[in-house]
Amino acid sequence: MSSQRIEFIDLAKGVCIILVVLSHCHVNIPFLNYIRMPLYYLLSGLFFKQYEGFIGFTIRKVNKILIPFLFFYTVSFLLYKVISIYAPGIKINSAVEQFYYLDPLYSRLCFNNPLWFLISLFTVNIIFYVLQIAKCRKWIIGAFAIICVVASPLLKPFEMQLPLYLYKTIHFFPFFYLGYLLKKSNLLLESTTLSLNKEIALTIVLTVLFFATAIIETPSTRANNIKFYIVAAIGVLALLMVLKRIKYLPIVSYFGRYSIIILCTSYLVYSPLQVILHKLINISEATGNWIVFFVSLIVEYIVILWCLKWLPHVTAQKDVIPVKPR
Repeated sequence: MSSQRIEFIDLAKGVCIILVVLSHCHVNIPFLNYIRMPLYYLLSGLFFKQYEGFIGFTIRKVNKILIPFLFFYTVSFLLYKVISIYAPGIKINSAVEQFYYLDPLYSRLCFNNPLWFLISLFTVNIIFYVLQIAKCRKWIIGAFAIICVVASPLLKPFEMQLPLYLYKTIHFFPFFYLGYLLKKSNLLLESTTLSLNKEIALTIVLTVLFFATAIIETPSTRANNIKFYIVAAIGVLALLMVLKRIKYLPIVSYFGRYSIIILCTSYLVYSPLQVILHKLINISEATGNWIVFFVSLIVEYIVILWCLKWLPHVTAQKDVIPVKPR
């Protein structure tokens, strides 16, 4: 898998980023939270590579993750300040009164909030790379993933005290590891050892299990946390099996190819649309949210074209820091 491009991955990324925008537009879809972020981390783990060493690996992740974060975060911060000065009556975010540039250090990102994922994704890649170069045995990394599952509910009350979204990194690390394990298998390859009938049967079983387990009520926080990992793992795998057979959908796959651009810019698109729409048109909140969602995707198509032409270096399309050939 490491040397072969998998056709449906762009489709999976497209579905993932669309689900992210859907959620941020406050469109309520049952069981969406079981799929959205776990899928993002799993896809990241699926394509984890060590490259040419720790320095080279880190440079690649700086180019692909940190530079887009720093650029769009800085632009968002400046935009926030301009709005705060010249339009103080506009309610930007009710979570806090003020927004400081160093807020991400303290797991507080109150403007263009989706950018938190880039910080966490960078961190989880570094952690996993360190585990790899330390030559930890498979069971040690697996044990670490289990520790993350156990520690997640215990650390939740301290989420705001842990720097750089470390809580979210710990919370979603098991899905990154699951993606890495899938990379080692051939389950998602076209040349899988499963026959088509067995693959279809497995997909159906996983889908039924996902919905059956998702509706189960859990009596405690700890039980609910374990349920989340089980349901999410089953649901994400079922979705990937379905997308593997679909392979390609024009607009969705295109969005997936440039999902980082949508991640970095979508908040700057749907937030003003929500304000404008609900002030100009007298419609229900649910209907308005759906309209904002669809209009946001249309605008994002144009934003992608603009970023590819004018901002390729800060949207992970071209490297800012040179890297050695693989």
